[in-house]
Amino acid sequence: MSNKDDGGSAFPAQPIYQSRMGSEYIAHDQGGISLRDWLAGQALAGIMACDPTFSDGKYEPSMVARSCFELADAMLKARGE
Repeated sequence: MSNKDDGGSAFPAQPIYQSRMGSEYIAHDQGGISLRDWLAGQALAGIMACDPTFSDGKYEPSMVARSCFELADAMLKARGE
């Protein structure tokens, strides 16, 4: 993994629990998928759904994967502007 901004958690949530004594505390972050990974996955889903030549071996999978992450990086950059 590179040192690029991953956008943080794609689905951040901090559930609040209440103890028996009535005090509240926030659960620790469980981690999960980064926004960068989620965006790359969405790009991949779009490519696979819209390009019928993807499944016939026309494209090298590693090239497609790199392209998806380049798209995700561009989306994160545009998000920060």
